[in-house]
Amino acid sequence: MTRRDKPPPPPQPSSSRKRRERRAGRRRHVAAGEADNSEQLPRPAAPKTIYSYLEGLYERRGSDREEALASIIGVLNSRLEHEFLEKNFASFLYRGLNSFKKGSSKEKQLSLHLVGLLAMIIGYEDKVSEVYRELLPVLSKALKSGTTAVKVLDCLGIVAFFGATNSEDIQNAMQIIWKFINADQSDANEEKHSAAVLVAAINAWLFLLTSLEGWRLRHNNWNGAIDYFSTLLLKHDDKLVCVAASEALALIFETGSLEKFWGEGRERSYSHTQQLLRDSMVANDVRQVVKYFENFQCPGTSLTVNGKDLKLSSWYQKIQLQFLKGFFG
Repeated sequence: MTRRDKPPPPPQPSSSRKRRERRAGRRRHVAAGEADNSEQLPRPAAPKTIYSYLEGLYERRGSDREEALASIIGVLNSRLEHEFLEKNFASFLYRGLNSFKKGSSKEKQLSLHLVGLLAMIIGYEDKVSEVYRELLPVLSKALKSGTTAVKVLDCLGIVAFFGATNSEDIQNAMQIIWKFINADQSDANEEKHSAAVLVAAINAWLFLLTSLEGWRLRHNNWNGAIDYFSTLLLKHDDKLVCVAASEALALIFETGSLEKFWGEGRERSYSHTQQLLRDSMVANDVRQVVKYFENFQCPGTSLTVNGKDLKLSSWYQKIQLQFLKGFFG
């Protein structure tokens, strides 16, 4: 039997034909999502979740923590994430505190903003009161050191407003702010507060005062408040400080508990004080407050929020809205 001859080899394609086949093959791979490295198209990165941002708070580099804090704040400003915040409450709170204690000035401010949002959003009383208990001594110490004072005052106002469980807790926070406000009055050698810091302190104190009914106010803590704010209104050369002082006086009169805000040995009558305040406010061009002291009726204000009309008819409403708008920036 003869051996079968091998079949001849198939004809080899030309070089031009090879190039055409390679191009066609690459097009098929791209269509199937399997392009080689030379033809790989960029794909959009998957959006990060708030969980991945929370992990960023554990990074060692401060810049990475800053980025994570800013991203979390951005998410919470667009959606509240109640369930995730409550499930990971301790991580947000204590990593935020860690950033405040160890971070740069920017990281400190971002951490204070995050903790403030946490106090506002968390719905469980035991958790939000934990925010208050943990933050109060930290913020009190920070005020004494002068670290990021404006943001500390804003955070203190928010945390106490939402986290305090009773009027005593509210007034403990108010007392911290009041001592800070008056610190530069008691020591001639101490550096005076800047106008911005003084305005922030007054506004935080007023924000907390709006949450209290007059009869709940302590009798001895706020003695001299009317004289203090009147002096600011008459003598301070910054317009924003004068506006804050005039609003403080309007809110104090609105509480109906003036006896708790007079100084010892009061010499002026209510009517005399009313006339003095009205005259000084006219001189400082604080128009809305002037109208209030003419007839003790707060000028009404209307605004639209999420398509709904909102009417403000009292100083406590106006001050609350003003403070919250300032916190959110």
